[in-house]
Amino acid sequence: MKKIIYVSNGALSQSYQSSLPRNSKMEVITGNSGFEVHITLPSKNWYKLRNDFYNPYARFTGFYALRREDGKVFWLDKKCKWQENVVDNDKYVLKDGHCILGGDKFLKFDELVFVATWEKYAETKRTVQSRSICYCANGATQESYSDYFARDKINGEVLHYESGTYQLSALQYVTGQSARIENHYHHPAARFIGFYARKRREDGWYWYTVEDNWQKASDKMTEKRLFPSGADIYSLFEGNTAQIVLDAQWRAKDGSGMRGREYRMFTNLLGSHWRAKDAEDASGMIGCGYQMFTNRLMAHGLGGFEGESHCNSKEAFLHSLKAGYRYFETDVFQTCDGRLVLYHGWFAPPEISKLTYDEMMSRDFNGHKLMDAAELYAIMKVHPQICMELDLYNYKGETIKNTIRELLRVFEYDKTVLDRLLVQVHSPDMKNDIDSIYPFQCYQMICGKQMDKLGAFMDKCLDNGICAVAMRMNLAKQKYVKALKASGLYILCFTVTQNTSVARKLLDSGVDTLCVDFITPAKLSIAVNKFGTHPFRVYYSSGLPGASETYSDMIKEHKVKGNIKENKSGTIEFHDATVWKNDGTQKVLPNAFQIPGKHFVGWNLGVHVDKKKLWLCTDGCYHMYGDVKPDTSFQLCLFDEEFTIPKWKTLKNTKFFLTAVWEDDVI
Repeated sequence: MKKIIYVSNGALSQSYQSSLPRNSKMEVITGNSGFEVHITLPSKNWYKLRNDFYNPYARFTGFYALRREDGKVFWLDKKCKWQENVVDNDKYVLKDGHCILGGDKFLKFDELVFVATWEKYAETKRTVQSRSICYCANGATQESYSDYFARDKINGEVLHYESGTYQLSALQYVTGQSARIENHYHHPAARFIGFYARKRREDGWYWYTVEDNWQKASDKMTEKRLFPSGADIYSLFEGNTAQIVLDAQWRAKDGSGMRGREYRMFTNLLGSHWRAKDAEDASGMIGCGYQMFTNRLMAHGLGGFEGESHCNSKEAFLHSLKAGYRYFETDVFQTCDGRLVLYHGWFAPPEISKLTYDEMMSRDFNGHKLMDAAELYAIMKVHPQICMELDLYNYKGETIKNTIRELLRVFEYDKTVLDRLLVQVHSPDMKNDIDSIYPFQCYQMICGKQMDKLGAFMDKCLDNGICAVAMRMNLAKQKYVKALKASGLYILCFTVTQNTSVARKLLDSGVDTLCVDFITPAKLSIAVNKFGTHPFRVYYSSGLPGASETYSDMIKEHKVKGNIKENKSGTIEFHDATVWKNDGTQKVLPNAFQIPGKHFVGWNLGVHVDKKKLWLCTDGCYHMYGDVKPDTSFQLCLFDEEFTIPKWKTLKNTKFFLTAVWEDDVI
């Protein structure tokens, strides 16, 4: 047996596993500054060198060869002789694919080391002043724009200092009266169908539409124009337009939408009866080139298990995998001794940074042991169909940098796995900190609760190459979903616990993926209770403790039907037994609560949805009570005493809660 050692020398990832000779073995030794790939070969007289290192910031130029003997290091020089103390300029450079043979120079030795060498790219910024076209891959796995530019003598270059959606981007400079475009992206599971065009103005991003004009992304934006490969877009450079960005669009090779194709695969595995046409309609047909966004469901915290949500345990993962999930979310934290564990804040103290790895791993959650990052990598390595969202929380600076360094070490800089991670960030600054360590391909940013700032948020995502948005399910109003989709962003809504009707409504509205606890693909396919103008009930609450009420007198006098409930908090509720027709004509009952020293000013309206109590607010969205603060742009809606309830989109058996609002009497 012979051992070949590849030294990365600054590369960020490797994929040697897929190209190993038969009967060979591989071991990766990692550290903060890089890694070594040790390959043990069966006895043979030749071996072909192969570069499977990935370095986005430099071009591979070859390998230096060295061997060790009696504690000394010998380098192969340009005269093909082993020498000590050889400077780089005098070392022999072996190219990718070079076949090394037996004899004195190479396979005579039991161990040989090949050190990758790199030529640094010149840094290029996308914000160039000359006119240019910026191509974006939108999920493609390879590009060949360098060859295209060289072959057709086009002034252009591939960008190497980019991440996210700009990771495989290329610039084509426009110097004459023509701006002919071509696709040179390659996608293993889809065919290219065209480009969407966008440009940046001072007030945000605009898209070119079928009406032959530029429109800002919104729910009112018309359909985008699809430009085929070979089209000339010179006319789009009107006025002072300096750069047009082209986003590649994809369709699965079988002709369906990407997500529809993937979901039919799940349907066949599970034996359910989801119709292919429904899957295609839901997919939006085109656009999705990323593997992860073909999944409609994401298992929250590796999935619910034995009645517990977000367990982040191996048992939960295996249970979710068997249930049909292929997309998972997990929370990653770093212990005080620098190790990464999957953790969701179950037990005190919450300051995980004060606990060691051993202290964390000795804990359990309802009998389930925690997982660490090494176990997560092992799972993803043997399940290539799996994608994972990493929730790294709102850390910045050296804290998040150290987390990423440790993640890369544990994941052995394995690009085949790293490209299947969706890294969640809270700000562009957090993404920049992560990029300074490793340029991930897929980023997701959490959308704020003040939806009047959605436009600026979408622009930040596009500026920074962030492809996906995470938003609370209660904020996913149709107009916001349409605006996000118009901006080319993928949407993840969190978290739907178990209500399949809520899940279907969100997916039908255009949401790409739902983060769920107990909704499996099989359960989703048989959801039947849809939103509509169903009858509902109304419950009245005193809102504050210390109240008295006269609803009980009304019950005794047969003026109303229902019952009185006293809560542990001291508040009182009247559960009205009346079934409202939901026709927009009925008025609520007059207030019959009294509190000494206070007077009634109106009602707040709340509703239980998927085990969450949400409140209708002035922005038209339902928010959790804690979302409403004095400085937010929205407040709880305040309704008059006997207001008429309009028609509501509800599920069957919905109950609305009217909570009394009080002010102190003026003395």
